[in-house]
Amino acid sequence: ILANAELGGGLLTRPARSGATVAHVAAFNSRVDVLDWMAHERVEHFGILSTVRNDGCTIAHMAAATGSIVVLQWILSTPSLGPDMLMRQTNSGKTVAHAAASNNRLEVLEWISDTRVLGNALLETARNDGWTIAHEAAAAGHT
Repeated sequence: ILANAELGGGLLTRPARSGATVAHVAAFNSRVDVLDWMAHERVEHFGILSTVRNDGCTIAHMAAATGSIVVLQWILSTPSLGPDMLMRQTNSGKTVAHAAASNNRLEVLEWISDTRVLGNALLETARNDGWTIAHEAAAAGHT
């Protein structure tokens, strides 16, 4: 698609109405190969990997919601993203830990806990309305 002069980067960088980009879709579907390709091809000069949806959701939130530790590890190890991307909060204050808790992704919460640059500080971060990961889990029926 990128090589097609008529389509080019515009098709790859055009967001959906929600603000989701192809990077959000790749992260949601655990396609680290696609994200890595974007990071190393001409696509990334558009800033697609760091683009947030209208609600402030990042590719990290998408990966956490689906339990994709491989994408979260890739984000952590990518210099242009790193821990800053993993610590970002949505417009309502949700963290990747909130996304994981509301989707019963215990393995992601354990990975966050075991990752020194994230750890308990991220797990203890509350949303703007005060909800913690415990509130998220309870609201979704997870114990």
